[in-house]
Formats: sequence, structure tokens, C-alpha cells
Amino acid sequence: MSRGDYTAVATALGAAYTRNATDFMAHDPDVVIFCTSIMSLSTVLAAFPVETLAHKLVVDVLSVKVHAATLLTSVLPPTADILCTHPMFGPESGRHSWAGLPFVYDRLRVTNSGRCDAFLDVWAAEGCRMVEMAVATHDAYAASTQFITHTTGRLLAGLGVGGTPINTKGYESLLGVVDTTISTLCGGGVAGGCGRRPASLMAPPRSVCCSSREARVR
Repeated sequence: MSRGDYTAVATALGAAYTRNATDFMAHDPDVVIFCTSIMSLSTVLAAFPVETLAHKLVVDVLSVKVHAATLLTSVLPPTADILCTHPMFGPESGRHSWAGLPFVYDRLRVTNSGRCDAFLDVWAAEGCRMVEMAVATHDAYAASTQFITHTTGRLLAGLGVGGTPINTKGYESLLGVVDTTISTLCGGGVAGGCGRRPASLMAPPRSVCCSSREARVR
């Protein structure tokens, strides 16, 4: 379940909001997006009325794609279309614009290509760099690049790095890595010179994704 109530946010967007999956599917959405942590996807699917996903386009946004693809193909009805995606940006890197940021996708099982294309066009219209890639290839690349980025960011955070009045460009780049990887945990970046490191910073990262057991319906 969500950590909060997004009724007001949905209303402002002209959308309906429900925290019940059955009520959500009663709206007969064309596309259902599962926004969960990697570890919780199986739990969310087990609690979801998956039979109602027949003939729908089901999308995931997990950062590990083979796991998502395997789970979705084994659980969903055979008539459900499956699009595996990974928007490779977050609250920091995509704060001001999505232009040029990579959106990776794999049409794992798609029979209604028009509907799938319409969904992908939403991201393309925002300027994302659309990258079609097999889930296994994605995971091979991500295993090295994301591991290095996140390990470096959390290591630097553990050292208590912070901005100074005489930051070099190279040092600013390192602070940018910290901002990208851990700022959602501390409520703000360090590049601007705060130099403060909360006690919770070195705790294991918590999922900030909303469970698909909550839903917004256009």
C-alpha cells in the first residue's frame, strides 16, 4: 500500500484515485503500470486480481528486467500484453527535464502494437531518448554501471563529503554522484555546500515507489 493518500494530487490532475486494486480495474484501464520495488513485485502481483489484466497492456518499471519479465510472463494471463521498461532517471536526474534521458524498453509480449506505441510516445514526447533493448542485455549493462555509480555515491556519503567555497569541477562531479544516489534519503543534496550527513544516510535504501495496489486512473 502507499505511504500516503494521493487523492488530492489525483484530483488536481483530473484523475480518479483508489487504494483498492479491484476498484481500480473496474475503471477498465487500457494500461496498468506496476511501480514497485524489485523485492515486492511478486507480493504485489499475488495480491492483485491478475485475471482482470487479460487483454490489457501491463508495464513494469523495475531496474532489474529479467526478474520482472520472468515473473510477469509466469503470472499474467496469456492474453495480457507485457512491456518491460526502465526509465533510467529519478527525482534528481530528471528533476528539471527528461530531455535526452534514456528510457529503455522491451516489447516482451505485445499483440496490440498501436496501444503500446501510444504509451511509448508519451515518454518520447517528453524528450526521452528511447532505447529498445532486450531485458537480458539491459541487465548486463546495468549490473556494471549502476553498481559503480551507487557504490561510489554511498561510499562518498559515508565519508561525509560536502560542498566548499572552492569546489573544483571534478569535485562538483563527485558531489553530483552523491546527490543522484542518496539525496532522496537525506532530503537534499550536498553539492550546494550543506555538508551535513544525517544518521539515516547509511541505512539500507528504502523503496520510494508506489505499490501497484494503489492506482491513478485518467
